[in-house]
Formats: sequence, C-alpha cells, structure tokens
Amino acid sequence: MKSMKTALALAILAAFPMVQAQTGAPQTPASQQAGSQSGPLRYAQSLVESTAALHPELLEIDLHATPSGAAQSVIVAAKSRARVGRPSDADDVAVLKTGQPRIEINRRGDENVEVELPLFDIFKQVIGTVEFTFPYPPGTDQEALVKKAAQYRDEMSRRILDVASLSDPAQLDPRIATRSYAQLLVDEALHAHPEVEVLALHARTPKTGDGYPIVASNIGRIGKPADEGDLTVISSGKPQGQADARGARFEAKVPVIDESGATVGAVAVVFPYRAGEDVDSLQRRAGQIAAELGQRIARRRCDRGIQQAGTRQPAEPADDQGGRLRPGPGADAGGVF
Repeated sequence: MKSMKTALALAILAAFPMVQAQTGAPQTPASQQAGSQSGPLRYAQSLVESTAALHPELLEIDLHATPSGAAQSVIVAAKSRARVGRPSDADDVAVLKTGQPRIEINRRGDENVEVELPLFDIFKQVIGTVEFTFPYPPGTDQEALVKKAAQYRDEMSRRILDVASLSDPAQLDPRIATRSYAQLLVDEALHAHPEVEVLALHARTPKTGDGYPIVASNIGRIGKPADEGDLTVISSGKPQGQADARGARFEAKVPVIDESGATVGAVAVVFPYRAGEDVDSLQRRAGQIAAELGQRIARRRCDRGIQQAGTRQPAEPADDQGGRLRPGPGADAGGVF
C-alpha cells in the first residue's frame, strides 16, 4: 500500500503543469527552441522568456554578458530574439563597471523607459547587466520603476549559478518537464527560505530509466544525473552535509519523506557559510525544508490544487508529456537529489 501511494504521489508531482506562483519566482518555459531554430534553448534565453511571461508589462528585456572566450559584452538573451548577439553599447558597459542603474526615457513614438541594472549570480557576483523596457505614461514615478526593475533583477539573479551557466542548455535532458509540480514546490520553498542559495530535487521519471536526475531546481540543469553522494543519501536514507573547499558554502543533502513514511526523493540545499558557523543548525534547516516538501507531496494526492496564499490552482494536465515521477524498487520511491 505504501508503494502504491508513493507511486501516485510521485506521478502527480511531475504531471501537473506548474503555475506561476505570485511569489515573483520566474519559471522555466518548456520545449522552446533557440532563436536560430536549431539546437537546445539556452538557459539565459529561457530565463528571459520566463521573466517576460511572469511580468507581461515589460516591453523588452535584454541580458548583457561576456560569453566564455569572447572579448566583449553582448546581448546573450532578449525578449525579442533578433536582438541576441548585438554588442553591448558604451552605456551598458558603464552600468557594469560602475554598478549604477541607468534610466533612459524615450518620449518619442512609443513612450517607454529603459532601466538597466547590474546582474548578479546566486553568490552575489556581478556577471553582466539586465535592461528592462517599461511603458512610460507621463508622470510615471522613475524611482518606483527602478525599485521594480531591481525586484525583477533579483528574481533573475536567484536563478543564475554563474556566467558560464547562461550558455548551458535549459534542459540537459529534454525528456524531463521544466514546468511541473516539483518545480512549483522548489520555487515556493525558495520564496519561503530567502537564505537558501541553491535548492535542487532529484527523482526518477518513467522516461529516464533507473537514474535520479534533477527534476526541479533554481539554477536549471534539469536532467543532470545524480552523483555518488546523491545516490548514497537515496540508498541509506541518511542526510549528508559538508562545507565546500573554500569554506564559503555549506551543502546539505536530505531525503524527502512523504506523510505515509515513504522516501519520495531527496533535496540538496546550499547555504552561505562562514568558518566556525554551526553546521548542525544548517543541517537541521535543510531537514526542515525537506520535511515541508514531503508534506506537500503527500497532500497532493487528494488536493488537486495548491490551496494556499501566493498560488493559484493549476490547470488539469492533458497528458504526461515530459515524464511523470515514478517510485523506485521496493517500498521506497526513487526520487532524490
């Protein structure tokens, strides 16, 4: 019985289309192609398009960065894909160098305003700039626009591992859906725990065999296989945690247990860390996050919609394209980081 309940919980976890939580967390759009209409969608373009979908008032979004091996900054992603590849202007580079926002009002024709800000990765390192174009009715509060642009920038920055990841495919395995209930859970957990830098969930899916790829995260890499440490957490049911080589981050890996007591996955949680900090406290906080996820996965069996503040009920799924989660062998379900 436990195995059957877990199978159902995992299937629902990935089967439901992910809704845009009103927490301000951009979502990754599914199955779109790059501007060249060949090759996989790049993470930077996915991030821009999901931000545009979340904030439809934006007329344009340009993400400026210097790609690996390039000599200068260019537009690496844009709402209007034809803009990708254009060199960054001197005023774009000035924002990168000074860290000061740029505001430019176009009062001719379409009456819009551009607000450009430095763009960060999850570790607060400057990796480029992002330029938002808003409508500009007469009398618009420019200071309020800068604050709104900063909010949108922060949403994007929390989704970027580093500058190199902007060029990665949005999906490492296209068989795994990027818009799923699993992703919604991760997004809302991030909103509830702003101290967390990385949150990633691994699980099995019926289309990817016996592996445990990432099925939801805030840094892309959907489909990345589990490593040895992940598999040890899965097989043993015991959490792990350690600081990185620089002593700047603490990563905890914790099994996710549903209300029936079955292991439905595991989550990796990365916190900022300073030497001498209480690692047991960080490990407990990661355990709390895993417990919160597990409780909601189990509840999903009978609660077709997410009935809580900050979300709206997802639409009924038409099919299981992208792969629904399934349990592993035995009583425990195979879904893990």
